Amino acid sequence: MSVKFLKILVCGLFFWGLNAHLWGKQDNSFLGIGERAYKSGNYSKAASYFKKACNDGVSEGCTQLGIIYENGQGTRIDYKKALEYYKTACQADDREGCFGLGGLYDDGLGTTQNYQEAIDAYAKACVLKHPESCYNLGIIYDRKIKGNAAQAVTYYQKSCNFDMAKGCYVLGTAYEKGFLEVKQSNHKAVIYYLKACRLNEGQACRALGSLFENGDAGLDEDFEVAFDYLQKACGLNNSGGCASLGSMYMLGRYVKKDPQKAFNFFKQACDMGSAVSCSRMGFMYSQGDTVPKDLKKALDNYERGCDMGDEVGCFALAGMYYNMKDKENAIMIYDKGCKLGMKQACENLTKLRGY
Repeated sequence: MSVKFLKILVCGLFFWGLNAHLWGKQDNSFLGIGERAYKSGNYSKAASYFKKACNDGVSEGCTQLGIIYENGQGTRIDYKKALEYYKTACQADDREGCFGLGGLYDDGLGTTQNYQEAIDAYAKACVLKHPESCYNLGIIYDRKIKGNAAQAVTYYQKSCNFDMAKGCYVLGTAYEKGFLEVKQSNHKAVIYYLKACRLNEGQACRALGSLFENGDAGLDEDFEVAFDYLQKACGLNNSGGCASLGSMYMLGRYVKKDPQKAFNFFKQACDMGSAVSCSRMGFMYSQGDTVPKDLKKALDNYERGCDMGDEVGCFALAGMYYNMKDKENAIMIYDKGCKLGMKQACENLTKLRGY
């Protein structure tokens, strides 16, 4: 073995050993100790070390203290203390601290609700490239301080540029419907929906699925593409995506008709809050073609759908009560269906009341 080779080998082993030592070196700063304690659930110890870090001018320590006091981790919730620590962090240009501060002013926690203070804090965080702060500014200008649609669009756009999926989805909806004073554009709507869906925003995937399924927004009808987007939406726990897949299997649109798969998707959607899916389950239990006939389960699922605002579920539920000779409940539920806009429910209500 040559001397030159030995030198190379020894040097290589030395640097490997040095790097291994550095990689394995533990962060024993106040902040590092606090973070490890926090991750292990020892919030009291974490708070102690975060406070030391904060006192030493480490802004992340102040932010972490704000989070602890805001959420009551290892201590009682104290929004005023959270506010002070977030404020200290934000003054040191800590974007998470500014975000936390904006949230407390936005919701009026530990202080009087003050949208201008929230805007100032979020705006600073947004400049520091905090995506959710940009999005929250969009929300304030869109829904809380009226007459600022252009500002809302600006901040939704900034959040989308920072890969905030919700911001992209809102912009997609705005351009599809012509909301927020933007010029309606199917092309822009699809572009924003596509980005949001790639970022795993279930609502955007569902929107794309619906557009391709129905051939809307200037898109060609394409059930294969629609199915793929709806499947992704459902996988992201979007109730509408699962409900649409249930309908496709129930009707045999693009896929082979399969009532059992339809039922399974309706159940998944119902459990996630899809009113119409609960009502469809009620219908399937009442018929007994796909699942064993069970009028009790039919009534329960119609009731779930009705309670969540599905007028068809209310109408069917009222009919079941009427057939059970329970006129009082039938009237009450027909009245609810009528108020939800179902004309036939109004007509049946009038007949039962006798005028």
